[in-house]
Amino acid sequence: EIAPDSALVLYTDGVVEAGRDILAGEERLGTAVAAWARGGFAETAGDLQRAAIGEHPQADDAAMLVLRFPSAGRLSVALPASRENAQRLRRAFARFLTERLDE
Repeated sequence: EIAPDSALVLYTDGVVEAGRDILAGEERLGTAVAAWARGGFAETAGDLQRAAIGEHPQADDAAMLVLRFPSAGRLSVALPASRENAQRLRRAFARFLTERLDE
C-alpha cells in the first residue's frame, strides 16, 4: 500500500555502485532519500542522485526516477516467478501508475 504523499525512488545499480562499495552506496542513497523526504521533496531527482553519488567516481551509468503519489493507492499482485509473470507485473504496475497520474 502506498500512503498519501509518498514517493517511489527507482534507480540503476550505478547510483549505489559509485565508489565501488555497494553497501556504502546504499547507505548514501538511504541518507539522501531520508533528507529529501524531510525537506518536503523540494529537490529534483537529479539533486537526489547527485547527493547519493557524492564525489565518488562513476564506472557505470547512473539513472534515477522518482514518482510522487499525492493520494493513497494500493497495488497487490501475487504471481509465481516467471518471465511471463514479470511482464504481467510490469503491466499491472503501469496501470497503477497511470491511474495515480490521472488523479
